[in-house]
Amino acid sequence: MKTKTLLTLVITALALLDTGSLFAKEFKLPNADFAIATVDIPNSWKPEVIDNGVEAQTEDTSFYLAIVAAGTGKSAAADIAETEEMLKEHKVKIDESSQKTGKGQVNGFETQSFTIKGKDEDGPCTITILLVSIKDKVLIFTYWFTDSELSKHEKEVDAIQASLKAGS
Repeated sequence: MKTKTLLTLVITALALLDTGSLFAKEFKLPNADFAIATVDIPNSWKPEVIDNGVEAQTEDTSFYLAIVAAGTGKSAAADIAETEEMLKEHKVKIDESSQKTGKGQVNGFETQSFTIKGKDEDGPCTITILLVSIKDKVLIFTYWFTDSELSKHEKEVDAIQASLKAGS
């Protein structure tokens, strides 16, 4: 009986370790040496450090996110142009006439957004570029998602944005 209980505890502990993909990892933006902000991204999105930021994609590949510090080594316009190039490389067809702009806040920080409808290999998609002002710096959030799958990931996206904090 005691062996069975111990085995059950070991199996439960291993199962809990496997749920590590449910937890989020904190990323310092643009990097650990010069963090103007931090953000938490779920491990299940398989986040990876990139130049001046982080990128991640959901397991079902329907939602892509990149966050970079603008103007770190180049201008904000160059960072946005790089995002546009990345979308072209992925054969995303953008409907320029659908572009909408807006202003708002994310977790207390002022934002400016550009949202564009398009089409990729999975069908209708949306691309949102969100400029987030933190102190005298700007973070560029790029969201690219399959329209039909947005509702599956809205809570995760909200949690990512809610985790955004200014660096110390």
